Amino acid sequence: MNINYGRQKIKLKMNRIVYLLIIITLWGCKKSNDNASPGLSVPEITGINYRDNYGSYLGSIGIPNVRLFSSSKSQIITFPIPCENSFKIGLFLNIEPNGSERIWLVKAKWAGGENNISMQNKTLFEVGNIPVFLDSNLKLKKGTNEIEINTERFEDGLYKVYIQIENELLFDNLLIKR
Repeated sequence: MNINYGRQKIKLKMNRIVYLLIIITLWGCKKSNDNASPGLSVPEITGINYRDNYGSYLGSIGIPNVRLFSSSKSQIITFPIPCENSFKIGLFLNIEPNGSERIWLVKAKWAGGENNISMQNKTLFEVGNIPVFLDSNLKLKKGTNEIEINTERFEDGLYKVYIQIENELLFDNLLIKR
């Protein structure tokens, strides 16, 4: 009986070690999530879509790194680009909004270029030294929505516009130029 008891004790210890290793491995794995909120690094822009005051496409420079459609076929579009004192976000929701919709406007830089970051007003808050405009009090409905954002107190330059819809992150590039 002592031999079986010893084997059971060793087997129990081995099982504990295996379970511990599984837990440590799972705990250490990070799931890549493209739908997360914007990170703390300055986003890079690889291109701009120019749009008129009605959202019509006028052309582009570079290859814009944007995501304008969600899996539920909701869609965003920012216009005009470039903008001066304000821009609009045209938002088509193919689903009923659930109140979790958010907008981020983050100072960006041209891929490979320099970027000067400075706080301009109290509508911005700072995350890792990156100015961010956030609106989480959106009154949206299923169908077509239009949101206007005043940019008079933002400095000229490139921005990344993020919109969270139903746990997905859509984004567009914006140029403020006066």
